[in-house]
Amino acid sequence: MVTYRPLAPEELRPALRLVLDRQDGGRRLVEAQVDAVLSYVAASNLRIDRQWGAFEGRHLVEACLCIVSPGRSAMLFLPDMAAGRHDPAIVVSLLQHVVADAPARDVRLLQAMLAPDAAEEESILSRAGFRFLAELIYMQRDSVSLFSTGSAPPRLSWVTYSEERHALFAETVAATYEESLDCPGLAGLRTIEDVMASHRAAGEFDPRRWFLATDGDAVAGVLLLTRVPGRDTLDIVYMGLVAPYRKRGLGREILHQAVKTARDHGFGLVTLAVDAANTPALRLYQGCGFVETMRRRAWIATSSPREAAEETGQRR
Repeated sequence: MVTYRPLAPEELRPALRLVLDRQDGGRRLVEAQVDAVLSYVAASNLRIDRQWGAFEGRHLVEACLCIVSPGRSAMLFLPDMAAGRHDPAIVVSLLQHVVADAPARDVRLLQAMLAPDAAEEESILSRAGFRFLAELIYMQRDSVSLFSTGSAPPRLSWVTYSEERHALFAETVAATYEESLDCPGLAGLRTIEDVMASHRAAGEFDPRRWFLATDGDAVAGVLLLTRVPGRDTLDIVYMGLVAPYRKRGLGREILHQAVKTARDHGFGLVTLAVDAANTPALRLYQGCGFVETMRRRAWIATSSPREAAEETGQRR
């Protein structure tokens, strides 16, 4: 008989071994990966203190990894199903317990990122109550060579983040979601303050790399950049224009600011992720020299959606 329960502290490391073990990995590699995950979590203000496992008697037979981050969100990692060493039915039940336990951890949004060919993992997530959100295309370009903005002089000015401007940044991010083509399935799932906390925790936050794009006294859009820990890379966590400023070529100017900031701050690469269904954005990025590096398929599950929808007007 299989039972499901939260792990005791001494069971965390064996559970991580189950999740991180791959077909081509020896024990030494697995142990190194476990150490890397524990170090990353400790250094990044993340939580893995409440994990679930499936047990036969006292023997841990299945586990997944649920990393909770600021913004009441969590990222899920499944064991390697390709090896044939894991029971899909048990993994499905385990994920259902994790989702049911999410409110106890103050988590609203659970996400899992899968390779495009991970058919069995997609089936498991679907059976566990997750739904497909989007296929994400990850892209990058160097910061050495700038490109024309299409306007001279630049039409936008830039204001950096401060705690005093937090409300204005949040309002602008929320306004850019109106009729957005980028992952529209996220609309209504979290409060804007949760979204801002999530963006802030996405990498190494520096207020000098968060910008409002202004047109005189009007706010036109937003650009949020963060350093990728341990890499010579600046990531575009989020960029967007409010509705009245779209279709004017200003997206190219925002990207120019991102690449210029990376160059001026000594970063060699600029990265981003885009919904594959967002054709206008994808065309813009390609036209500015970004090239595809990989794809991932995003699946999500939510907890207490009605409660979240009643809390505030604008969500993401």
